[in-house]
Amino acid sequence: MIHFEETLRLVLSNAPILPITEKNNYEINSDILAQDIRAREDLPLFSNSAMDGFALRSEDTHSVPVDLKIKGCIKAGDSPGIKVGEGEAVKIMTGAPMPAGADAVVMVEDTEEKERNVQIKKSIKKGENVRIKGEEIKKGQIGLKKGIRLNPASLGFLASMGYEKVKVFGKPKVSVLITGSELVKPGLKLMPGKKWESNSVVLSSVLAEVNIKPILLGITRDNLLDLERQIQEGLKNSDILLISGGISVGDYDFVQEILLRLGVDKVFWRVAIKPGKPTFFGKKGDKLVFGLPGNPVSVLVTFLEFVRPAILKMMGKRDVLLQEREAILEEKLQKKTDRAYFFKGMFQEKNGVAYVKSAGRQHSHILESFTGANCLIFLEKEKNIYEKGERIKIQILPWK
Repeated sequence: MIHFEETLRLVLSNAPILPITEKNNYEINSDILAQDIRAREDLPLFSNSAMDGFALRSEDTHSVPVDLKIKGCIKAGDSPGIKVGEGEAVKIMTGAPMPAGADAVVMVEDTEEKERNVQIKKSIKKGENVRIKGEEIKKGQIGLKKGIRLNPASLGFLASMGYEKVKVFGKPKVSVLITGSELVKPGLKLMPGKKWESNSVVLSSVLAEVNIKPILLGITRDNLLDLERQIQEGLKNSDILLISGGISVGDYDFVQEILLRLGVDKVFWRVAIKPGKPTFFGKKGDKLVFGLPGNPVSVLVTFLEFVRPAILKMMGKRDVLLQEREAILEEKLQKKTDRAYFFKGMFQEKNGVAYVKSAGRQHSHILESFTGANCLIFLEKEKNIYEKGERIKIQILPWK
């Protein structure tokens, strides 16, 4: 067995960053930006009104109510050819460019229009209700940095700066293969000795969190020929192949044997962690292969610790690990010293300090206690007893 830290180093050092592509804004779905984005112009491009109302000189409202002469009207999209002088105002719509001479806008609710005049009922300050040219970003400034995940807000920001297309890192194609003669798809009738399969749902969901839609290869029996055919398909059609089950040392655990025969180079097998000890990681060219355990908690933990960081690195993300922080134990925890443990945990903050406790039963086949967890509690390999009140490292679950 190899240590957890060495395992993670090997995974990341073997995960290639995918080629950069150019995509239209409408095609992007949480892709990672592969270039710095600089503003081509000031944003806003010109000073404009933040309200429907009247553009005027703020000094004319020092004493209210006051009647001002309406000199015209400016709508959004107009090119203003009007100049505001002393005792004058211009009717203006939201987003319309500010006329020369005006330095503020009074909301229409604080006015009363009287034929060619308007009564101003409220004093306003210079710059009030005005969006100033360049206040969001100046021409030439970096608005979005390489390496960020593009979300709806950043995509809208791109468009507002005039960008139609940008360079992004590629996304890996990920295939999921579930093994086990005892497994049955949910919804089908169970026969004696069978059980419903959940790992494909678990993996599809955590892949969705990193915006990957998997290629589902289905459930394969513990049969050499069937497994080899499905593994060959997964290797052919994906950048990452995830195989759940069949990777331990049982009589019908054929996965590693098949992978080696198909030319997959083993990087490691068996990790000093619980759950997830029999995890396999290998490469065939630039393709990555993860043999994950069959127990559902083990699948989820090993995905979060190894597969997710590899995917994020391949997508060009810099921060690929789960968010970590310190927390104070609310109960005594105990383990054996042969491996590092990942306990399902629940933490809460009190006055800025995190307190954590076990989320329930820690067996690798029990998902129920994982449903209420919001973190993983990391218990080091070398230590077996953690007392109440100790500070301990936790990892925040990405969906929490």
